[in-house]
Amino acid sequence: MLFVLGMAQRGLAVNARSWAISLEITCHDFTLSRFMNDPTKENTMMRRTAKTVKITQKEIIPATPMEVYEAYVDEEKQTEFTGSRATSDSRVGGEFTAWDGYITGKYIELKPGKKIVQEWRSSDFPEGASPSRFEISLREVKGGTELTMTHAGVPEGAAGDIGQGWKDYYWEPIKKYFKARKQ
Repeated sequence: MLFVLGMAQRGLAVNARSWAISLEITCHDFTLSRFMNDPTKENTMMRRTAKTVKITQKEIIPATPMEVYEAYVDEEKQTEFTGSRATSDSRVGGEFTAWDGYITGKYIELKPGKKIVQEWRSSDFPEGASPSRFEISLREVKGGTELTMTHAGVPEGAAGDIGQGWKDYYWEPIKKYFKARKQ
């Protein structure tokens, strides 16, 4: 005997024979499914938020837009300024990794010296989370390049760490990298 209750954004299916319960929540392209097969236990279903957020940051980097672009998409330069292994097939559709595989993804759009768009995920994303969309826009300003970063579709629970991680592990190191090269 199968009972199904469905709504536009939520669905609950109960199979009376095996007492299997499936709950699916969809929000911002992130689908989370968990199954509970033992009705004698309390609801042990892992609770995770399905919400995603957008992180936006602006920084001035003491280099030209093309130098910043190359430092980000060139695996040797990124490895040098972050201090951790990066790989990069810097073409649309090409894949990349950073921080020894902690970050993975592929390039969606590349405009040398102007823009980088990536499908991006970290190993900390919850199981079943869709990749996020990472975008850097570069604009020449007095003192270097204004870098505007928009990181959308970040699982809400990871946003604080990821937002701070961009500052601590990318923007500060890349500034130091270019300042050292200018001396």
